[in-house]
Amino acid sequence: MRALLKRLDDEEAERLRNLGEPVDDGVKHEHYADGNVDVSHFSSVDFDMKCKELFQTSPIPFVAKKGANYDCEKYMEKLIDVHDITIPIIHVKGQVYLVGSAKHIIQFTNDNVVLKIGGGYQIFDEYIPQQEMFYQRTLLTHMIKSRESLEWICDCIINDRRIPSYYNQYEQLDMQLDDPNDLRIVRRPTNKKAVIDKRKTSTAGVGKTSMSPVRKSLGGGTPTKFGSPRRSSSPMR
Repeated sequence: MRALLKRLDDEEAERLRNLGEPVDDGVKHEHYADGNVDVSHFSSVDFDMKCKELFQTSPIPFVAKKGANYDCEKYMEKLIDVHDITIPIIHVKGQVYLVGSAKHIIQFTNDNVVLKIGGGYQIFDEYIPQQEMFYQRTLLTHMIKSRESLEWICDCIINDRRIPSYYNQYEQLDMQLDDPNDLRIVRRPTNKKAVIDKRKTSTAGVGKTSMSPVRKSLGGGTPTKFGSPRRSSSPMR
């Protein structure tokens, strides 16, 4: 019976892989935008299509956690589900949250979840749906220019680290629009050394090895927001 159940599980996993759907195999994944493309060579329509591909479902799901903000987060969880919000929303500290590509104070006031924007406040379920595409474009642009994962980009923003750009504007002299198919949204496991990509760069203040903190599952360092150690040897980390 156990052998039969295992075979059925393996067949279901293979079916999901063939369909291109994520398989929950206990391995953490990161999301990448693969392809040597120039963002400025994309039409806005094609770029937005790639944003929708990346954020069709939530790459980094929001889950309310027990604590001082639990009531607020449970309400946020409902709003995120109702409005199909898929950009990353991650608790940083206190009432500070990463929302897309920026950090905001979020509070629960008068039965509303509100964000502090500049000198005033905006209602969460009105502001986020209006700005979600802007956040998606910003995050995907960072991913393309840094050649790093969405998770790595979020970790940089949370920890106030500079996001490098390895793209050289003179690498591509063809001013024609890039083919959208040249940019692929992919998921890669975080705990395999094979996915670690070493790159050399002349960017000032950036180490020669580019490695996502999320992938640093071995070795020492201070844990990042995603539970991976952050080393201090590189100026960025």
